[in-house]
Amino acid sequence: MASSCKCGVKGAQRIVGGEIAQPGEWPWIVVHSHGVTDGSQQGGCGGTLVADNWVVTAAHCFYNNAGNQAVFANTMSVVIGEHTILTAQGSNTISDNDEFDTTLKRKNLEIEKMIIHENYKSTEQDHDIALLKLKEKLDLSVYMPACLPAAGKSWVDSTAWVYGWGTQYSGAQDISYILRETSQTIISKTACEQGTGMINSTNPDTGVTSLVSASMAGTLTDNMLCGEKAGKDSCQGDSGGPFTVEESGQHQLAGVVSWGLGCAAAGLAGVYSDVSSQRAWIDTQFAANGGTPKFCAP
Repeated sequence: MASSCKCGVKGAQRIVGGEIAQPGEWPWIVVHSHGVTDGSQQGGCGGTLVADNWVVTAAHCFYNNAGNQAVFANTMSVVIGEHTILTAQGSNTISDNDEFDTTLKRKNLEIEKMIIHENYKSTEQDHDIALLKLKEKLDLSVYMPACLPAAGKSWVDSTAWVYGWGTQYSGAQDISYILRETSQTIISKTACEQGTGMINSTNPDTGVTSLVSASMAGTLTDNMLCGEKAGKDSCQGDSGGPFTVEESGQHQLAGVVSWGLGCAAAGLAGVYSDVSSQRAWIDTQFAANGGTPKFCAP
């Protein structure tokens, strides 16, 4: 436990649902760079720094649509200290220098080891969690991690914040070039599975998209939690990123962006991989892969 730092303290105080985040507001968020290890292909998934050389993210970020693992530790990196990842909305040009705030500390981080939960099921998205062990240890007085919650913690009725570079609506072609944020209320599994709504569905044979009814019934496991707020949600490209709850001025990593039926569809909550229910697994992996890492004081 490091005595010279704290975890989960925001870098800025303004939060507005569904708006652009402040530069440096969420210092623990990282963005994936798939296909290269130099940080030059940013976007698609996020993650959360939780210790000096560990990132928590989603297992499904490393699998293709056929359910086969397609991304490995030596084919990717993560970048911390980002705010804008593209030069403009709709651009394909990577931005590697945030002119908005000189206190941002962009750093590309190569991966020593990728650990995907051994019980991850792509068909159900159960145990949708993975750990990335970094090749280098970060100075936690410079790079602030989020706090890891205790095992067995319930978040029902808590306000949680979700942020990332994902699309701004379901089916959008372009991810956000700039970090965006919103909030949701965490609801019970029972309430979540009662949810019904309408989502866009594309017929694979005809290519025609139409509205169809959808239900959350029977879709959840004990390793998932749900967040809901009218018109506010995570979306494609936010996967693996943080879902945090503030307690006593410090943000704890309640969940990892996992899946949903559409994005912000009325009556259908967003689903997150529950970090608290999988905390024992996280600690076991830490112990088996180099021992207990350096955390900041909760």
